[in-house]
Amino acid sequence: MVNADDDANAAGSSTFRNISVFEDHSDVYFSRNQVDTYDGNQGDGGTIEVTPDGSTLTVTDNGWRVVELPYDITPSTVVTFDFKSSRLGEFHGIAMDSDLSLNNGETRFALYGTQADSSSNEDYKTYDGSGEFQHITIPVGQYATSGRTNYLVFIADHDAGAKNGESVFRNVRVFDDTNGNLIDDRCDPAL
Repeated sequence: MVNADDDANAAGSSTFRNISVFEDHSDVYFSRNQVDTYDGNQGDGGTIEVTPDGSTLTVTDNGWRVVELPYDITPSTVVTFDFKSSRLGEFHGIAMDSDLSLNNGETRFALYGTQADSSSNEDYKTYDGSGEFQHITIPVGQYATSGRTNYLVFIADHDAGAKNGESVFRNVRVFDDTNGNLIDDRCDPAL
């Protein structure tokens, strides 16, 4: 609500400009977005933990987890998040997928792990193993085919040995960023 209250006859004046009202769904809240198992043939689902504020998802053991996130990918689509792991597994990563089937056209990014994965982009496999959060920005629109994606996949793959890998994702955002300033185009005053 905006107004100019002048009930004391004081000749008040108000000027409003460039007001926008919109829903920003670029932030992924794991308490709002149901976390489900991804592809029943991959992993055993592992275990998950969501922080009370919904900003952080921990996937442990041998888990491939997914949240529904319908999004139209464009060449300027970006995903940003904080990632950490205190238990090295075989493959730690993130993916965007139109269905719930592994190796069926998803765009997958490796972040950490002992295994190479020829089906994943390994340009972002830069996590230093410190156990501390590292901020990662991936211009997914430069790698993914433009079109509709339905799911965001969070991976802690460790199906051999101890099966105790850990991937922690925090402050996950998906948005379009045409000018490269890491501000959602829907919110960017420069556009």
